[in-house]
Amino acid sequence: MFTRILAVAAFFALLIPFGNSGASAAYSPLNDTAGTVEQFKIDSIRRETIADSVISISKTFLGLPYKYGGNDPKTGFDCSHFVAYCYGKLGVALSGSSVGMSMQGTQVELKDVRKGDLMFFKGRSTNTTRVGHVALVIETGPNSIKMIHSTHRGVVIDEYYKMEYYKVRFLQARRISY
Repeated sequence: MFTRILAVAAFFALLIPFGNSGASAAYSPLNDTAGTVEQFKIDSIRRETIADSVISISKTFLGLPYKYGGNDPKTGFDCSHFVAYCYGKLGVALSGSSVGMSMQGTQVELKDVRKGDLMFFKGRSTNTTRVGHVALVIETGPNSIKMIHSTHRGVVIDEYYKMEYYKVRFLQARRISY
């Protein structure tokens, strides 16, 4: 319950204007050279807040069973509906399929992934380049990427570098735009 309250509070914090100017004009780098660093800091704070919120939401489903094609938090999720549901609770619209998600946002190198990014993998067969699975990055560190995803084991957290199954199936990572 506390994590859901925290996630909702973090989401509403995004609606509060930053800075002390009361101006509400949209930021554009074309007409602002001095504010570029400040806007970057604001964007970073918002991204961090959304990432923390989506991670908090996702962790409330740990242990929920996997369900093929599932998109209901009461009965179970498949991998893509799990990620789409968690981001959707924050108003971020994602495709309901891992293939569709793999075309959203911006591709990032594995060494540059951050919490909130998505990692895409081949399905059961390693002899394909087709996306078959998606996971949400929840923590990174030196030689460490923790991800939460809905698998045949249900919603679980795994350490990417300790999971040979996923290491040989990794295709790409993407940073979602929000």
